[in-house]
Parts: sequence; C-alpha cells; structure tokens
Amino acid sequence: MEMAGAEAAPAQDVPSEAGAPPAEVAPAAVSLAAAAPTPGSPGPGPGGEAPTSLVGTPMPPMPANGEAMSPSGKKKGEEGGPPGPVANPLALRHERLQGTISKYVPTSGWGFVRSHLFEGELGFKSENIMAECQNYEFRENEAVEFDVQSDERGRPHAVALKPMVGRKPSDCIGQRHRGYVRRFADRWGFLNAAAFDGDLFVHRDNLLLAPEQMQDGQPPLRAGQAVEFDVAVDDRGRTVAKQITTSALPRPCDWVGRRLHGYIRSFQGAW
Repeated sequence: MEMAGAEAAPAQDVPSEAGAPPAEVAPAAVSLAAAAPTPGSPGPGPGGEAPTSLVGTPMPPMPANGEAMSPSGKKKGEEGGPPGPVANPLALRHERLQGTISKYVPTSGWGFVRSHLFEGELGFKSENIMAECQNYEFRENEAVEFDVQSDERGRPHAVALKPMVGRKPSDCIGQRHRGYVRRFADRWGFLNAAAFDGDLFVHRDNLLLAPEQMQDGQPPLRAGQAVEFDVAVDDRGRTVAKQITTSALPRPCDWVGRRLHGYIRSFQGAW
C-alpha cells in the first residue's frame, strides 16, 4: 500500500512574498490509500499560520507550488517512508482513508474494512454507507474510501463509505454533483462525493447561501452536511467546488409566475 488518493487541495489564498502582508494559508488534502483493484462506478484565516480544524488540530500547509506537505513542513516523502499502522484508527480521524472490504453482510447491516494504516479491522454499519451507494453490492477485497469517526460509545467506526470509482475531481469538471462536507474551518474545507475519489476543495466565497442560512459567527458548512455543487476550475487552474447550495431546492416548475434572483452557471454561444 502507498500513500495516494485525493489530489492536493488548492488554496484560495496563497502566501505572499517576503515583506508583503501575510495571507491565509490553505491545507493540503491528504488521502491515505490502499493499493487495490478499482471497481466499476456505482453510478451516481487571515494570518501567516495555517488555520486550525474544527477540533483544534492545525491542518498542514500548502506551498504556492501545490506540493503536499506534512505538518512538520517537509514535503511528503522526505520524512523517511510511510508510518507504521496506528493502534487506534481515531488517530486518523482528520484524513480521508482508502482501504479494502474484509467482510460485508447486508442482511446483518454490518461490515468491516482494513487498511495498512491501522491495526486490525474497522467496523461499519449499512447506514454509514454514502447515500448514493446504499444499493451497491460490496465485495470482499474491494477498494473503498471512508472516514473514521467515534460512535456514541467512543469506539472508532467507518463512515461516509463508498467504493472507489477511479475518477478524480478533475475528471468531473463541468459537471454538477451531490456530495458531503468532510471538514470545514473558517473559510475553507473539503467535500467528498460518490462521483469521484478523494477530496474537493471548497471556499466559502463559492457558497450560494439563502439569507436565513447566513449566521454571524457560525461556519456556513458543517461536517456531514449534504451539498450540491459544480466541479470547476478557478482562475489559477485548480479544481474546486463552485455554485454550492446547502439545501434541496424546489423544482423549476414550482417557481412559475415568480421572478427570481440567480447566477449564470454556464453559457455557450446562444444558450
């Protein structure tokens, strides 16, 4: 198994040159991958320091050239090889992980995943499978992607689990998808979706919030929240989420006879 997975998350604000005012630093998205065959698609802060996560753990910085760096500031691969497996999978709760299915019995509603990154197996419930993949038939030794969280008793388990589909966010540019917030700090975070593997960077400037959703002092997104978004390229050539909505919108026919305020998503030629 190797470290791979989510493409490096872009920073919305890049550190300035020496002598210029400090700017917000965005993190590198890290996904820890297990080498396994790729299954078929299931279908569908200001300041010079890196902002801290929602649980207070600083996220690793990303230099201007986009190379992922470890929390110590060294480039990945310069710290002497991959770490050994951790005894408690909760030590990896801030990362998007990849592993394989060791067992899954749909009738019992339980399954287990394994990875070289942690010791033993990690359980999951059917209800913790990503909504778009609820009817997907997982197979033993199939490559999957998941997060680690603690259950109501403080025990680690896998959530937001989905099969690997062999597509990166950059392969979905121009498409609109439904996904879920994995992490969100003050102004930026990461999304995951069944349509692609790994993390997609999100910045609050790309949110389309209704007035009632704007709360002073509260982050506009929370972990686990369902969102819809376009996969697009920003002005620096990086793949990001744009035109992000956080609630299920009515159908167009529900608005007949009313004048609306909106945004152009795409326009080509005469349409």
